[in-house]
Parts: sequence; structure tokens; C-alpha cells
Amino acid sequence: MLKKSKNLRTIKLIMMTLLIMLGLGSIYIKNISARAKQTEKEIDPFCDLQYDYVFIGDSITFRNDWGYFYPDKLLVNSGIDGNKTEQVLERLEKDVYFYHPQKVILLIGINDLRDGIDPNVIASNMEQIILEMKDNLPNTKIYLESIYPINDNISTSYVKKDATNSNILKLNEYYKEIATKNEVTYIDVYSQLLDEKGELNPIYTKDGLHLSLQGYIAVTKELNEYIIK
Repeated sequence: MLKKSKNLRTIKLIMMTLLIMLGLGSIYIKNISARAKQTEKEIDPFCDLQYDYVFIGDSITFRNDWGYFYPDKLLVNSGIDGNKTEQVLERLEKDVYFYHPQKVILLIGINDLRDGIDPNVIASNMEQIILEMKDNLPNTKIYLESIYPINDNISTSYVKKDATNSNILKLNEYYKEIATKNEVTYIDVYSQLLDEKGELNPIYTKDGLHLSLQGYIAVTKELNEYIIK
């Protein structure tokens, strides 16, 4: 009888211990979950964070190390090889709005010309890009770069017949009008990259279209006249 009583007490003690452990475990799990949520919020790099610059465009934007030129700025390179105006328009939310930038530097259109798209269509797409950015980022400064010149004397498959400097100049005039109309800053980089023959200076290019380091230095020097204030 005594042995049975001891066994019952032992069973009750074990059950109480298990209940206590389960209770403590539940509290521990809740605390861990709460801390995890808090930690996730604290380490989320995009939580309530405003970037300084977003550079968006095609390969000419993508292939530059913007962080090298602006080491003290929080920035994103949203350039993508081969992009055209229509593709930039489609990805504004995830590649621009997401970062809540103070300033957006926009360069796009040369691939449209290379594919034979009419400058009027390109200009229409550009205006839509600007209008959507202004609507979604009302406090963000927008800088529209002119399309850069090309040098078709440098043999390359990158330069095609519709991407001529005459067509680029025509499109740049449209861009300038769009910028003025919509109160964004237009930056004439085109004229800063020319040689004495009116072509993209060979020291600024690797293939007649894409820029060398010297080219990016020249571009950055011109951009700084506008975006560093």
C-alpha cells in the first residue's frame, strides 16, 4: 500500500514537472518568436530606409561602379543590359520605388534606337516613365540624362545603323523638352563626350558604345554639377 502511494506521488510529481516545463516552453517559444520578429524588423535593410541615389537604365548604367564614385552615398545600380524604355517602365516599382530614393538618375533609349524604334515612341515612353515616377515619388528629384554619343568608326556589332548620332541628337531634343515640360532636371552629357569629329571620343569608349573608365570619370564629373548640391 505504501509502495503504491509512493508511486502515485511520483507520477503526480512527474506530471506537475511536465506541466511546468510545457508552460515554460510555451513562454520561451513566444518570446523567441517575438524577438525574431523584432530582429527581422531591425535587420531589414529596406525598412523605413531612404536611399540617396538610384541609377536606372541599360548596360551603360549597369557597367559602372557607382559606389566607387560615390562611396559616402547609399545607392542602387538598377541598370540592366539590353534594357529599353518600355522595360524600364515595367520595372519602376521594384527597381526604383522600393528604395524610396532622394534622387533618381535616368539614362535609357539607345537600345530603342538600335532596334529601330521611332524616336517619337521612345520619347512617349520616356515621358510616361517620368510621370509615373513623379506620381509615386513626389519628393524625389529626377535627373534625365541625354543619351550618349556613339562612335561608328570603331568596328563593333554594338553600333547599328539606326543608332546614329543624328538620331541621338533628335531624341535628346525630345528629352530636353519633356524634362522642361515636367519640371525635371535635364543633363546634357552628350556634348561632354564628343571628340573634334563629333563622335564619341575614343578615349571614352571600348567598343564605340560602352564607356571606358575615363568615360565614366567624364560622365560623373558632369553629373556632379547637378546632383551634388
